[in-house]
Amino acid sequence: MANPVNQLELNAAAAGEPDNEHWQRVSQQVNGPDLYKFSGSAAGAKKDLTADVSTKPLTETDMQGQSADDVRLARNYIFAEHGRQFKDDNLQKYFNQQPWYHASDSLEDGDLTPLEQRNVAFLHIYELDHNLSGARNGYDTASSELQDKTGQLLPNDQTQPLTSADLAKLSDNDLRVARNEILARHGYNFNSPDLKEQFSKMPWYKPADQNSSAENSLSWMEERNLEFIQMNEFDRKNIK
Repeated sequence: MANPVNQLELNAAAAGEPDNEHWQRVSQQVNGPDLYKFSGSAAGAKKDLTADVSTKPLTETDMQGQSADDVRLARNYIFAEHGRQFKDDNLQKYFNQQPWYHASDSLEDGDLTPLEQRNVAFLHIYELDHNLSGARNGYDTASSELQDKTGQLLPNDQTQPLTSADLAKLSDNDLRVARNEILARHGYNFNSPDLKEQFSKMPWYKPADQNSSAENSLSWMEERNLEFIQMNEFDRKNIK
């Protein structure tokens, strides 16, 4: 999976820049139905996710009764609002029929707001947790768990889904380090001096020749947990 990380080296003072290729990949990751329709039924059985997907943080309550198609449509709705042109013919056909959709040649890194990035991560995590529409397909399944846990803040995040309780004990800076720790295990070369210094002290850190090889070797669980940390970083700063 190419470039699976948004805001790889988020520092304590700034929001950082999103990784455009990450969002493009996430937006079109799984196969979908022939025609997208919101399938909500009478009596408010479930929420239309697209109604608030760019304006309010999504929660587990919003996901009640949602189908795999509903979730994928909502995730891609965020990109479509910024003019994403989709490789998936069905997605492109659906959004071409929407009067508000105006295709753009490119989606720049900063086009998605922090809230939109947060909701993309939330929906992608939901798809991975429930393996909707084959969301886990394409991830590296050959890499083994790193046995040396020296200095790791969240040593079990290679094999277990993180929860809010796991992160509650960590400071804001610890969250940043823990998120990048996932990449460091795969040899990611960091530009941020503090991260470079921190991980260079770890006996298990072996910098890769190219960052693409580090990014491509993440398992679905690792990407899930990386995005979960990132989502919690946003929530901690913006949701009281």
